[in-house]
Amino acid sequence: MSKYYTLITGASSGLGKELAIACAKKKQQLLLVSLPNQDLSGFALSLQKLYDAKVEIFETDLREQSAPQDLFKWVTEKGFCVNILINNAGLGGSFPFEDSSYDFIESVIMLNIRATVLITKLFLPQLKSCESAYIMNIGSMASYMPIPYKSIYPASKAFISNFSQTLRAELAQTGVSVTLVNPGSMLTNDLLKARVASYGRLARAMTQMPDVVAAAALKAMYRKKTIVLPGWYNRLNLFILNRLPLRLKSKVLLNIYKKDYLNTKAIQSRNF
Repeated sequence: MSKYYTLITGASSGLGKELAIACAKKKQQLLLVSLPNQDLSGFALSLQKLYDAKVEIFETDLREQSAPQDLFKWVTEKGFCVNILINNAGLGGSFPFEDSSYDFIESVIMLNIRATVLITKLFLPQLKSCESAYIMNIGSMASYMPIPYKSIYPASKAFISNFSQTLRAELAQTGVSVTLVNPGSMLTNDLLKARVASYGRLARAMTQMPDVVAAAALKAMYRKKTIVLPGWYNRLNLFILNRLPLRLKSKVLLNIYKKDYLNTKAIQSRNF
């Protein structure tokens, strides 16, 4: 049995859960991290039963000041050696910036930026000690554009994009490969499913399942790709948007995401 582990944050649901399943199928030893009270232990047990995978769990709120260090301390005290680090945990939402609460803004920055950077910093010496190691950072297609009513989330993912590419360049002469994954819309929770169901056939066709994105992400990581944008329609949309004049692009995005914000607000008032 390998002495190495794959560490995945945000592993109890959505893309993180599908990444864990895909890795378990490959018989990788897993360190799964998520918020408390997300039934992470039940998920870990199912992976052990279904795939005979060795799975350890650590429950913490990565928005907390000490959480990255607490995670690293747990890993080192247990004697685990991480050779694949998947920074997946993230937080977003649809609000006008003015209406976003102080706590929400702080949470996005603490989780999407601070936790990703500090966890990477803490585990980098361990990763570099491996003959071959991988870092996968989950960004977003949103990082490529200014999106009204989601201002903090795309900005945080733009940070992750630049951080990942810079880190990859610095580590080019080591055995550590850094891959940035920029998914588009995914069906990761009930609210997103309700939103997509309320749109037209095209919008539904453009929304990916997390297991499909997970497979594309892992394939790109093992091939040591710099950036992967899963889904040909996402790549086509980005190609078209990037060729629009900035003023027109801003108007198009404002129109799309204002409607999305109002639709989301209506769905939440009815069902959530």
